[in-house]
Amino acid sequence: MLRSTLLLLCCLALLPVRACFSGLVLIPTTDTVTRGGYALNAEADSSLTVPNVDTYILNTEYGVVDNVEAGIDFNLSPRADQRALLNAKYRFWHAPDGNTSLAIGVCNLEPHFEANPYLVGTHDFGPWRVHAGMMGDGRDYHPFVGFDAPLNDRVLVMADLTEGADSYGSVGVNITCTPTFAVLPALELPSAGGNDTRFTVQLIYTGTFRKGRA
Repeated sequence: MLRSTLLLLCCLALLPVRACFSGLVLIPTTDTVTRGGYALNAEADSSLTVPNVDTYILNTEYGVVDNVEAGIDFNLSPRADQRALLNAKYRFWHAPDGNTSLAIGVCNLEPHFEANPYLVGTHDFGPWRVHAGMMGDGRDYHPFVGFDAPLNDRVLVMADLTEGADSYGSVGVNITCTPTFAVLPALELPSAGGNDTRFTVQLIYTGTFRKGRA
């Protein structure tokens, strides 16, 4: 099922190197990888106006304990300044009805790189979910919002938007091919103009080292 296929998607497109977390195309959600589970995400990005793949990233994520995930992400692009970045997320609250949750996290952890802390909330309306929060860039905090909704048991559509002069929004579709493998093509659209529209394709593989609980 789509909800059990964990999405490992990229961080804000305004960043030179993006660390990965469970979320939509560009924003985090309160989802975390199942305890003892892992996810691998091979990503290739290109400008849409002048097609030329210029970014290659291998994202990894591991479910440390219930409600906690952490990962190391490897930028394999030829001109990358930082090759490996760390990220972590803690889902610290669930509403009694289970429909609303909150999480804190940080991405782009590296000794010579500006880390990006964030706070995010998710509310489940049944067939679709809404996500909203704030992410810091070292100088300010930028609000973001997004949603996801299944078209059927294999196709999940999603969109998100982040505030800021250099930030991006996105629209994408996650296609579940098998219980452990999915493909995510998406467009990344500049929120305030001045940047190229980007295209990303991500191949997502999930598995588990031991039995765990969601």
